[in-house]
Amino acid sequence: MERPPPTSRVRGHQRLGEETGALAGYLAVAIGVTYPLVWRLGAAFPGSGTDVFGFLWNNWWIHYAITHHLAKPYLTTYIFAPFRLDLRLHTVGFLYGLLSAPFFAILGQVRVLNLQILATITLNGYFTYRLVRRLTGDRAVALLCGLLATSMNGINFHIGPGRPSCSAFWTAIAVLTCFLDLDEDPRPATIAVGATSLVAMFLADQQVALYGSMWLVLLAASRFLRRGGWARLRRLAPAMLVLASAGLAAAYVLYLRPWKYDLGYDVPGAVEALHYSDRPEHYLHFGLFWTFYGVVLPIAMPIVLARLVRVREAIPWALGAVFFYLLTFGPVLSGTHLPMPFALLRHLPGLENFRTPYRFRMPAVFGAIVALGLVLRATTARLGPRARAAVIAALGLVTIADAARLKWQRPFLLREMPVEPVYAEIGRDPVLSVLLEVPVGVRNGTDRIGVDGEILTYYQPTHGKRLVNGFVARSPLAAIDYYRHSPAFMYLAGEIPPSGDLTADLRQKIEELGVGYIVVHPNMMKPERVAPTLRLLATLPGLTPIAASPELVAFRREGATIVR
Repeated sequence: MERPPPTSRVRGHQRLGEETGALAGYLAVAIGVTYPLVWRLGAAFPGSGTDVFGFLWNNWWIHYAITHHLAKPYLTTYIFAPFRLDLRLHTVGFLYGLLSAPFFAILGQVRVLNLQILATITLNGYFTYRLVRRLTGDRAVALLCGLLATSMNGINFHIGPGRPSCSAFWTAIAVLTCFLDLDEDPRPATIAVGATSLVAMFLADQQVALYGSMWLVLLAASRFLRRGGWARLRRLAPAMLVLASAGLAAAYVLYLRPWKYDLGYDVPGAVEALHYSDRPEHYLHFGLFWTFYGVVLPIAMPIVLARLVRVREAIPWALGAVFFYLLTFGPVLSGTHLPMPFALLRHLPGLENFRTPYRFRMPAVFGAIVALGLVLRATTARLGPRARAAVIAALGLVTIADAARLKWQRPFLLREMPVEPVYAEIGRDPVLSVLLEVPVGVRNGTDRIGVDGEILTYYQPTHGKRLVNGFVARSPLAAIDYYRHSPAFMYLAGEIPPSGDLTADLRQKIEELGVGYIVVHPNMMKPERVAPTLRLLATLPGLTPIAASPELVAFRREGATIVR
């Protein structure tokens, strides 16, 4: 007796189970590649470099701006005092900040960032799975492709340094999936979802928005060039107009407008792009190449390219992957004067500010994964169920073994910051003064004054005072000049100060900024600098010690005039 076909409710439950299972599986991979982060969610955070402190600050600032009803949350005076910064020129991660703002006060800055990290890896895999399943109709192949996206350093290389919003490529994948849905059925609900996804992508990160927009153009062009392209274009014109309007509005408000009108910000030179480019010699060393692209994709891509004649739907994904791969080599091929595609890209509006061509690995790896999924589906279609399952399972095991080997060779580093009760005491003072942290440390992209002083922004959610210290991707040139021409700031940063009266300059800067507190961290300074620094600060009138230990010395300054 034949079994009756499943009802729509049964199919719905089955589909929900599949989706939940995929999400749970990718979350398990995320926990594995970041282990032991899951056991220390509230105490430790990624410790590969100091960029993570900027992203901890990002989440706090957006929460603070919302809870304090600031009219323009993308402007801040809370770091780089006394300057006002436009955070649209910084990798602030508005989407992640907005999504986490309701939970920030409950979870705290460390848990919020760590949960964003786990969610980013999980969603990169899940949305890749959904896209490939939509393209191939094959759940097993889609699961494998999601596993590749979840476990590969080529997509998640921002995670180790603690930059989750920079790795939020899932927002771009969601936009591409919505475009494919629109191509088949441009209903108002689908158009609304597509426009929302596009705005979310632009809110996530500038570079993710760039990759997603480029992929969208490539995909739209490939669809248009197929037979019936003009008819498709006429049918999709209203929907594409809505999407284009949403995307251009988001791009203008978030990126183009500040670059056009907010003058006085630095623009990286082409030499920086060359410095942050991939080089041919990287690929002569298997260890480096494997770290970037894993084992499966380099072996599979020649097969994928050879099969494009038979698997034509994989053409845009494979050629797009090759194009983005070439972009990783920067403006010229290292060691030669041979121009590369990236040199042309820098002529587009706003892209003269893109200084890290190697990051095009992310969209390159994504395209290669999707192309592999399409070719794998077509190639294994003639195999029997067992043989086909064995091939996909073998590739899955190789992927897992590859991720385990990378994990073993490059452990996920963690870092903790000590609890300093004096910051809570300072935070109880309702006066909005400036807290001067010593060592002073300001970082503007790759330009910095002081060494690692920007990590002291970690305590700002506790004390809530304005700081000189900070890290942004772009800052006004006037800010860096202001600090560099100050003997006091350069000395307190551990740098060689310019000529001038150190004591007089310190007193002047203290008054200009409205400094109400000074906190010194001897363990972050050169030992020979500690005693002279404390003697210098002792010359300031009105200082009252409020904490003293080998790790921290803090002062309150009486009668500070607050500068708004």
